[in-house]
Amino acid sequence: VINMVTKDVILKAEIEAANKAMQEVLPSATSFEELDIQGKNLPKEVVKANKADNGGYVFQIEVAGYKPGIVIMCGVTADGKIASIKTIKTSETWGLESRLDGAYNDGDINSINQKIEGVAIDMTSKATSLSSKAYKTALKAALDAFQILSTEGGQENG
Repeated sequence: VINMVTKDVILKAEIEAANKAMQEVLPSATSFEELDIQGKNLPKEVVKANKADNGGYVFQIEVAGYKPGIVIMCGVTADGKIASIKTIKTSETWGLESRLDGAYNDGDINSINQKIEGVAIDMTSKATSLSSKAYKTALKAALDAFQILSTEGGQENG
């Protein structure tokens, strides 16, 4: 009975949180349209894709670091650059997501894509190394998805 009462409230809160996160990672956009990604050749890590009214995209990506279940929202500008990222959910070491988000959101948009190949934070433990690799995997997946959707139109598998 409680589930019936709270289900819609929880769903509404999740949608509002997702919309807020999309606005945070691609602030130059004012609206977003969720795309049907079934049958597209997108990287397996991309679980949702939203096209922004300014030509950019916001991708929701799921990867595993030290533990599975890192969910990252990544904004990609219309010219194919990462605008910003935000960790939505993680079970990694407490506080690590802010270090990793901050490593990529340092205000130097031109260097963000280069950081995917290099490590943007100091490696202090195996967990940190795995988490950082997970973030790089997520960002690469976002850039690959952008390339597919913007240049190939996300052609159907077949």
